[in-house]
Amino acid sequence: MKAILFFYGVFCFISFTSTAQVNPAIKWQNTLGSPGSDIAHSIQQTRDGGFIVAGNASHNGGGVMGAHGLDDYWIVKLNKNGKAEWGKCYGGTSYDVPWCVRQTPDNGFIVAGFSSSMDGDVTGHHPVIYEESEDIWILKIDSAGNIQWEKCYGGSRTDAPHSIEITNDGGYIVVGYTSSTDGDVTNYHGGPYDAWVFKIDSYGKILWQRTYGGSASEYPNSIIPLSNGEYIFGCVSYSKDGDVTGHHGSTLFGDAWAVDIDGEGNIIWEKSYGGSGSEGISSIIQSNDGNFVFVGTGSSTDGDVTGNHGASDYWAVKINDVGQLLNENSFGGSETDGPSSIKPTYDGGFVIAGQSESHDGQVTGNHSDPGYFDYWIVKLDSNLSLSGEISMGGSLDEVANDIVVTQTNKYIVAGFAESDNGDVIGLHNASGNNYEDYWIVCLRKNVFETNAVAYRELNEYEEIQVPLTLSPNLTTGTFQITLKAPGNADQLVDIELLNTAGQLVLRRQSAMVDGTLRTEIQLNASLPEGIYFVKARINNREFPGKVLLTRKQ
Repeated sequence: MKAILFFYGVFCFISFTSTAQVNPAIKWQNTLGSPGSDIAHSIQQTRDGGFIVAGNASHNGGGVMGAHGLDDYWIVKLNKNGKAEWGKCYGGTSYDVPWCVRQTPDNGFIVAGFSSSMDGDVTGHHPVIYEESEDIWILKIDSAGNIQWEKCYGGSRTDAPHSIEITNDGGYIVVGYTSSTDGDVTNYHGGPYDAWVFKIDSYGKILWQRTYGGSASEYPNSIIPLSNGEYIFGCVSYSKDGDVTGHHGSTLFGDAWAVDIDGEGNIIWEKSYGGSGSEGISSIIQSNDGNFVFVGTGSSTDGDVTGNHGASDYWAVKINDVGQLLNENSFGGSETDGPSSIKPTYDGGFVIAGQSESHDGQVTGNHSDPGYFDYWIVKLDSNLSLSGEISMGGSLDEVANDIVVTQTNKYIVAGFAESDNGDVIGLHNASGNNYEDYWIVCLRKNVFETNAVAYRELNEYEEIQVPLTLSPNLTTGTFQITLKAPGNADQLVDIELLNTAGQLVLRRQSAMVDGTLRTEIQLNASLPEGIYFVKARINNREFPGKVLLTRKQ
């Protein structure tokens, strides 16, 4: 086996210390990669509280060892704090790019991507008509990253997946696109690409497969198994015939296309959503109310689409179990905004990860130069109304491909970074060479609270969450503020405490000693329980924190 396991003791290439972050929204971040191009496509929290990340790596060096060729699957296991535990490269001498990873019931992992290789770890690639035509390559590894089985699926043309999910019977459902008319693929519709769904057992044997589409192209991005044995998948569709009905505009422009199929792949219902411009589905989930929510790009100003802000927006849509549109909303600015992933949140809302090159509209704090993207993370309530948004990145491209909501209600974002400035710390390449690193970012709890104090134009942040203990003979509570700000040796610090309504509760001054502030704050015991925001100002620089006041039961 050519894949090589690597271990880390001290991770000199990881930027981890949360108090060193430039953006106050970031709890920790990690740049992972080589001197070449490394792009994270998929992340999932694992049962031990850590994370598994799937992406592609093109060079050895940095954190990458054992690369085989032009691009490899690079699978990295992180602990709960974002530190790498192990990583492995898989592939051959050509292009091997993973799109989706999921933890399996045996604590191993299943990875779906495409491969152009016919050597190395890749076996059974179908004979090709065109050089470097891809097969879908599915890889099963154990909890330590050792290959248990691998298999290629497709025909003589291009076959690529976008999503793999575990089914109730222990097998897997895969959705992707195909241009093949042979091999494993049947009933191709004749356009450039069809959607292709196939079901495999726990060892990779195909149980059934089916193509969906019309005489133009369909590009599926997401599939979800339902408790009743059905599946719903979402696409960008350009067809007006075949399986596709209700396309809104010209076949030059895509519609969002949702398809419900039964346990054998037969269509139950399908529906197109959009307007005269371009729409699509990047990610679809089932919401807490039993309906479905998808997110994709929206550029229309008519049809099903309202509120467009510019070139293309995040477009969020809620549909019921027969595809009827219940609600929709557009988010963004005047430039290109592209969503990649949506997940449900514990409050009944949703969080979306993607990227934005806008510097106006609903997008605030974008770091990128004109024509480049920042991570743009958007929080929605249950009615698809905007309840918060955060931009993260530097002057070049940062693109968010996936997001998870953790067991402790944090948000972990995975994608790539090109910048070595702004929020990005520890990039393995100098700016301007167009090489990317995995950029894994953990956002702080409650980061989307709407209080205006917390998260804008701040240079350093240290979160303080200190319980206030009240005893019968005390009327005040005490906590200590510690703030490290090198270069501000013995200056006075203005400290304010505000409640969640923005009202001033306390103001005082304390002095820095050797670049560090340590001061004790006493609060009146009559203050109600809840979150209070601390602001410390030095020479027009503002450092925020927050404390949680609680009473013992």
